[in-house]
Amino acid sequence: MAYAGAQLGSQAANLILAAKGVIEKQFNEESWVWNKLRKERGFPVEKAGKHYQTKFAHILRKPGNIGAFMAETASIPAATEVTVQQSTITLKLYVRPIAVTGMAEKLVSKRDPYTFAEVWRTEMEGAVSAAIRDISIQLWGNGDGILAKTAADPGTGDNFTASTTAPMNGAHYLHVGDKIQFYNPSTGAARSGGPYTITSISGTTVRVTPNIDNSVASGDAVGIYGQGVTGSGATSYTITGLQRIINDATGAATIQGLSRSTYPEAEAIVDSSTSTREPTPQLITWMMQRIEQASGDTVDTIVAHPAVRQRYADLLFGQRQYTSASFDEGIEQLTVAAFGQRVKFEADRYAPWNSIYFINWGKLKAFVAKDLGEEAEQWMESYYAKQRLLTMIMELGATKFRSHGVLKNINQADASVYMPL
Repeated sequence: MAYAGAQLGSQAANLILAAKGVIEKQFNEESWVWNKLRKERGFPVEKAGKHYQTKFAHILRKPGNIGAFMAETASIPAATEVTVQQSTITLKLYVRPIAVTGMAEKLVSKRDPYTFAEVWRTEMEGAVSAAIRDISIQLWGNGDGILAKTAADPGTGDNFTASTTAPMNGAHYLHVGDKIQFYNPSTGAARSGGPYTITSISGTTVRVTPNIDNSVASGDAVGIYGQGVTGSGATSYTITGLQRIINDATGAATIQGLSRSTYPEAEAIVDSSTSTREPTPQLITWMMQRIEQASGDTVDTIVAHPAVRQRYADLLFGQRQYTSASFDEGIEQLTVAAFGQRVKFEADRYAPWNSIYFINWGKLKAFVAKDLGEEAEQWMESYYAKQRLLTMIMELGATKFRSHGVLKNINQADASVYMPL
């Protein structure tokens, strides 16, 4: 009996170590944005209700010059190029339960530590993978929790069509098994009925159970049940993602307490168009030049959804301008040559459709008060417990907005083959 108990204790200890390693490895491999972000930990926080807050300095550099050739008796221009505005940022809490139902106690009572360990490892790896997917989607999000919108009134059937009208990405951010709810996009109020579980996804057609309530209308927001959404594009308890940070006053009027109308320096370089454009080398290098002129910084990464990058590659191959790419389920690596440097054109399956993002990673920062792996010790405190919580507390911010940019309304290849798993 004592030997079996010691075995269980040893397996629990090994699982703790494995959990930390699995989380760190999976997060860096499966979340492209997370792997690139500069993380800050150990910063001062203040409790605000159930959440934590911290202070964050935004560096706002005005465009243009104030220097001038002048007479000896003239007054020197006032130096107003750079200001610093401090914001209070609410750190966002992510929670995912980890559960083993009706099995752990039986394995303990049977003194079967090896099967017990395998059961928990399977649940742990699956839960971590799902958590990484959730966080990766929000890292690209608009901070409002909206994952999709209905393209038409679904009636009372068992399915709805996900909108592909920009900035929506069809059913790109929805997955079979997700528990969702429909919300009024203006107020964020939940519609009657639900929650609904997604049973299948085919293109933009999403089937759910039970049947959809009659209160759901065309243009309604789709969000995770229990998380909710905020109306009219306001930020919420979800991460302030790249779509909101790399935006302007038209696309996101405020950013972490700053009005972009009051502080236009808090706007990224955004180029939209009323018509769909091809992702040509000329358009991309022109955008890089705009960002460099506005910020004084050089873009270090270009990133888009794989379908957008594939379209860019198709144009190059058609013109015989690029011959050294290798193929592995599509293009493996592309670079853009501009202004004496080569910038990687990366792809992230969680990136929005029909857009190309230009990022300077040194001007972005992830505030991490609690890492996803820090809960590993608690998973096995009582190694026959049926449930533990996988949690993370963080927020994303930009120290300098004009160092980033986005091209919108860009043509792309077929996106259906790149749907996240």
